[in-house]
Amino acid sequence: MVIEAQQLNVNHLLLKITISKDDYITKYNESLKKIKNNIILNGFRKGCVPLNFLERLHGKQLLIETLKKISNEALVNYIKENNLDVLAQLSDEDKVLENNIKIDDKPLEVTFSYELGLWPKFDLPTKDIEVEFFHYEITDNFIKEKVKELRKQFLTYDLSINQHIELEQLFEDKLQNPIQILIKASICLPNDKIYSFLFFVDDVKNEMLHILKDIKPNDVREIVFEDFFKKNFVNFLNADIKNFIKEEKDISEIIETYKVWTLKIDKIFQINSLLLDTSNGDVLWKILYPNIIIKSEEEFYNFFKKRVEYYITYEDYKKIFSTFFEKLIEKLDKTLEENFPYEFLKKIYPNFQENNESSSLLKYLKNNVVLNRINEVVKEKYSNITFKDTIKEFYEAVYGIKDEKVLENIISEIEKGKREDEKKTITKHHSLKLNIHFIKDNAKIIYTTKKIDFEENG
Repeated sequence: MVIEAQQLNVNHLLLKITISKDDYITKYNESLKKIKNNIILNGFRKGCVPLNFLERLHGKQLLIETLKKISNEALVNYIKENNLDVLAQLSDEDKVLENNIKIDDKPLEVTFSYELGLWPKFDLPTKDIEVEFFHYEITDNFIKEKVKELRKQFLTYDLSINQHIELEQLFEDKLQNPIQILIKASICLPNDKIYSFLFFVDDVKNEMLHILKDIKPNDVREIVFEDFFKKNFVNFLNADIKNFIKEEKDISEIIETYKVWTLKIDKIFQINSLLLDTSNGDVLWKILYPNIIIKSEEEFYNFFKKRVEYYITYEDYKKIFSTFFEKLIEKLDKTLEENFPYEFLKKIYPNFQENNESSSLLKYLKNNVVLNRINEVVKEKYSNITFKDTIKEFYEAVYGIKDEKVLENIISEIEKGKREDEKKTITKHHSLKLNIHFIKDNAKIIYTTKKIDFEENG
């Protein structure tokens, strides 16, 4: 086999791969024998079809496939060995094979031609690019005012202690309004311990209405544990109650032994996606997914402040990378202009120069090659910053989850293909984080302090 390379133009290469009969005949015969051993034809036993008869039926197609496979393997190996970054390629394979393949007169050699358009190679001139980063000072006043806004926005319904509620009516309302019904309750276990917990009416569905029907805050109801267990209601109770159940080996025994528990309804809420409850000076922060209860004012403010800072920083980083990327493209514009394979592109897009869309296509190609170059550097240099680290950062900042065991379970679920929506979001965050590391290490950074405060006019 002979491979000849010819430079046609800037990043425009012609490869000619010549395959001799000695290169292909052995593989062709092996493929023919393999078919012979497996093919079933009328009038012949399996494996007994004469080779010359089989060759007349399938020889041409088999020879074409053999030549294509040998040629493509040679092309791929040449590209790898010479570290070529291929933008696109053109081939005369079909034309050559159509004109040269005759099974009764096998060619002494076949030559395939491949035109390769290559991506420009270049260094990233980042040192002189100025980028402004912000140190954020988020004031307590800002957080307090945002909390007030959230209360107005999300705390849509808070029943007073003596107010009566018909849950059937709430279910009907829910069909028309995007609200959730949350009940704060406490339960007395057989060991005389009392635990508070939260549950959504949705969690128990309509089959639990016989327990909750006509219920109002401060009511106490006796509940049959078997009902709770069968309806999986126990899944929504807190860890202490779950552990109490897990300690018992025989579920049927616990159902028989502890038939009746005491349930007290403390408060009922309608909420949208989160709940802020200021009763008794406590702050309840309820996020639908995952369940989090922050019990103190201080704990809530600290969490909320980190959450706000995380999102502000993320949005800011997107703008920073966009600005940096535009400046980098501007610096590289001349280099890219001189190194794009225009003659090759005109073969793929015949009206490339005259076409009104050629400028947008060229812009897309320029952006793509620079972004790919950044990704190459980032992948090589920041392999120590793992996707798992970003998952943990995300869930701690957005959901306040710090427990390592919980975080490991979340990571395991993501790796198994669950939580797809969150995975897409975190993947964007991870990619941006790596790019920001690249900017900080390679560009000229200017730090500015930015104070985040609340203004009446928004």
